[in-house]
Amino acid sequence: MDIHELYERYHRRVFFSAYKVVKNKSLAEDVVQETYLKAYRKLDELTDEKKAGAWLSTIAGRKAVDLLRKEGKAVVVSLEQTPLPASLCQQASLVEEMCELHLLEEEIETSIRSLSPKIREVFRLSFQYSMKEKEVADFLNLSLSAVKSRLHRGRKQLKQTFIQKKTVENPA
Repeated sequence: MDIHELYERYHRRVFFSAYKVVKNKSLAEDVVQETYLKAYRKLDELTDEKKAGAWLSTIAGRKAVDLLRKEGKAVVVSLEQTPLPASLCQQASLVEEMCELHLLEEEIETSIRSLSPKIREVFRLSFQYSMKEKEVADFLNLSLSAVKSRLHRGRKQLKQTFIQKKTVENPA
């Protein structure tokens, strides 16, 4: 791979690597120029072409820091202030949602286990196995009114459990 191909393929990436550090367009352009000069001199050291972008970005980052040191304009930005790329934010958000959903499922399962065995059995058949009240009644050899009553009591107990947990977690 020659220097022209490296420039065509990675010049934007190198520019943004430099710009993240120097926060100035003209300084970032200077860093890009210095980066490609160094890359040209050290091109024989690049052994894996797949790593060329990372190699150039590393050079750009170091050159940018060197430039700031020379000018005495070190810009320190905390990670909290640095915006994440939208795609990374979306992935993080999706992971957070999945974790929250998993925690909620565990919490619900724990709460269901706290129900009495009779209510728990009716509750599982109805909600986890999507059986209709009549099917649950036939399956357990119970009256329809007994199934409805147990479901009502189960919902009421679970609601109380979640209200109590919410009160403990978020006292007024």
